[in-house]
Amino acid sequence: MNRVSDLFIWEHAANNNCIIITKDEDFPDMVLLRPEFVPVIWLRMGNCRKKALLEFVAVSWPTIIQQLQRGDQIIEVH
Repeated sequence: MNRVSDLFIWEHAANNNCIIITKDEDFPDMVLLRPEFVPVIWLRMGNCRKKALLEFVAVSWPTIIQQLQRGDQIIEVH
């Protein structure tokens, strides 16, 4: 499987007005290191099946949207 670097993903998101949704701690750390404004939705949960992950996000989605509209850059979802 070809992998791209976190920096490549970050720059792509910055250049294309994207939001990063991740379970990886590296992206919230990049918020502190990079000058670009890239919103990061940080899913704070352990390994799980896709169905459980989607249900987790669906329950949190209204709150996530509110935080994005407020302009939050790091959104932690527990």
